[in-house]
Amino acid sequence: MNRIAPVLKQYLKRKLESSPGYSLRALARDTKISPSYLSEVIKGKKKPGYDRMIRIAHVLDIDSSALEDLKLSYVPKDFEFSTLSSRRKSERSENRSLMNSKTFRILRNWYYLAILDLTTCKDFSGTTKEICVRLGLHPASVEVAVREMISHGLLMDQAGRLRKTQEHIQFSSAQSREDLRGFHIQVIRRAEAELMNARTPADVERREISSATTAVNPRRIPKAKKMLTDALKEITAYLSDGDCTEVYHISAQLFPATKKS
Repeated sequence: MNRIAPVLKQYLKRKLESSPGYSLRALARDTKISPSYLSEVIKGKKKPGYDRMIRIAHVLDIDSSALEDLKLSYVPKDFEFSTLSSRRKSERSENRSLMNSKTFRILRNWYYLAILDLTTCKDFSGTTKEICVRLGLHPASVEVAVREMISHGLLMDQAGRLRKTQEHIQFSSAQSREDLRGFHIQVIRRAEAELMNARTPADVERREISSATTAVNPRRIPKAKKMLTDALKEITAYLSDGDCTEVYHISAQLFPATKKS
């Protein structure tokens, strides 16, 4: 199986989960590719031409980071040495479970994801009471969040102990989505509150908040965006290795300070 098929299969699965009436034949129609040829591509028996791959990626709403990984498959073999690191990152991302559009709703509150990862901490007792204490949440909010995430299959109750069902989950889209925007806004506001209210040396020791302002070459933005997302994946993999006892927010912003000329 080539490197393209697993990624396309993953995003096609999300598309089918989000739209029960959708099918491989519908994807063939939307991409103007024959169903038989597209089936061979999804199975990994054929590699689509570059333009066809871009059409498929657009219809499946493949995010920019995953799309850049797909593009690497079209780099001549003579340059393979320079793409080894990116290929390994792509293989890691294939192990992530892509969330469908229905599950995106849990992003309306920042603490849903925090609850999921708190349940993986070594010292977590497994109770909703501890979630309230550790995250500073009201019991009613935790009860609703837990019930909803169990219904989505993201959380389970093992003999009275709450546990996250999937090791790695990913909410990604190439489009601007209100739920994703709302989640990022909440995280940014929490970073602002951290800066305003947590000022002791011990507080500073527990965090890293930095920024940079620079003149940029706009043609380098796509690659810079991928570098940022790859760095976040690498950092989270490093931080979550071993016995975890805390939950952190990690975010990165790259946005223009100047108006488009």
